[in-house]
Amino acid sequence: MQSFYCKLLVIFALHLLSGCASQIIKAGVDEPRVVYPGVTEAQLTERLGQPISKALLTPNRSALELWERDHEVSLLERTAVTASESVFRVRGRLDKDARAGQAGFDSFMTLGLAELYLIPKAIWERAFGQDLKLTVWFGGDGRAVAYKWAQWVSQ
Repeated sequence: MQSFYCKLLVIFALHLLSGCASQIIKAGVDEPRVVYPGVTEAQLTERLGQPISKALLTPNRSALELWERDHEVSLLERTAVTASESVFRVRGRLDKDARAGQAGFDSFMTLGLAELYLIPKAIWERAFGQDLKLTVWFGGDGRAVAYKWAQWVSQ
């Protein structure tokens, strides 16, 4: 009977030390990768749904000028000129890789005891994402030239 409890304890300890929370966090869809060089406005609308706002930019601005104003803007084409802007509302998480690394480190440093807290937390976060705002600037040909992710702020 005592060996049964030892085996049960070993199995339980292996699960605690396995880093399940970091794997759960990493398993989610990586939303920031929906915008890539060459993606068109039609493709983004198909993937994310209709934008919540759309605007033509007059006068047109260079993508580099957008980045100079706000360094959180990611450029796909540095020399392109923006002609329009669309704002999408997306559900997901931004800092997935950083949080997964932190969860693995926390699990390691606590010899797996942090998994008791991290696994339910990771499952909760996978079930209920954050509201994110994706602003995409398009060139005259309808292809994305720059984008920016931000937290959605309720108005």
